[in-house]
Amino acid sequence: MTEPQIDSAPAIWVELLSRHGDVLARHRCAGPELRIGRGYGNDVVVDDPFVAVEHLRVRRDADGRLVAQDLGSVNGTFLDRDGRRVDQLVLDGEHRLRIGHTWLRIRDAAHALPPERAAAPQRRLLPIALGLGAVVVGVEMLSVWLNDTLEPRASRYLLTPLVVTLVLVAWTAIWSVLSRIFTGQARLERNLLIAVAGTLVYSLWNEFVWFFSYAFASRALVDSGTVVFWLVLAAICILHLRSISPAHPWAKAAAVLLLGLTGIGAQTLTASEGPVGSPYQAAPRRLLPPAFRLAPLTGPDAFAAELARLKPALDRERAAEPDGAAEAEDGDD
Repeated sequence: MTEPQIDSAPAIWVELLSRHGDVLARHRCAGPELRIGRGYGNDVVVDDPFVAVEHLRVRRDADGRLVAQDLGSVNGTFLDRDGRRVDQLVLDGEHRLRIGHTWLRIRDAAHALPPERAAAPQRRLLPIALGLGAVVVGVEMLSVWLNDTLEPRASRYLLTPLVVTLVLVAWTAIWSVLSRIFTGQARLERNLLIAVAGTLVYSLWNEFVWFFSYAFASRALVDSGTVVFWLVLAAICILHLRSISPAHPWAKAAAVLLLGLTGIGAQTLTASEGPVGSPYQAAPRRLLPPAFRLAPLTGPDAFAAELARLKPALDRERAAEPDGAAEAEDGDD
């Protein structure tokens, strides 16, 4: 009785990859060679209509190296993202192959792998997110208190944390659902932390702007609120996208920043078409205690001198008033 012969050739592993390089499936093939294609007679069957029935042959050469050979397919075989099709090439186990719309990586069983990564200790992000959320609510309630010039009412102070909480919960839920769809993990705590941190940054910036505006009698930073809002929103979206997948970070950042710039342009255009010349545009909307005022006070003499300086320019503008405006005033009379 003869014993069955055992093939001593090391196994060949074929990995099906996503476009981003993630491993979707692995196939172990024994023997000196294997075939890849859409037909059921292949060692690895690829469900891709752009792959030939028998598309690729992988064998070992005289030196034991893996060699891939295209079997005359219509759509060809390509190395990585190179647009030149190849008929035959030696595989190194690192570069990917593309057949049809399918990405492959073929490795010998003895392919050297890097050592395992050291696992970082897992930290609970929920306490940090809740702590930052409490700071956000506190900042918003402080803003309500500083702006409150009427009789204090509990509803005004309770409405702010309620609205902030609902917005953060809804925003986090949307990104958690998207993360669950594309990665299989909701990453709820991470998405909540990103949303809360971005909201806190904008809230602190907004408070600083109005303190600066009142303290120095300047609107230099007030008008930048639109830009900061859209930039913070873009940064939050980029972090959410990186949490879902770290692939193509620059493309994601460019797309989100483009949307942010579009929002800045649209809001700036809308603001520019609003009423011009309103006396309220030159004054800050928030009144703070006099102790916060850092700009030097203007005395009566200096105020009168400033009026005298502005009077000639105002007289010239009044004299150059368009005829249409004058007729409109006559019609109103």
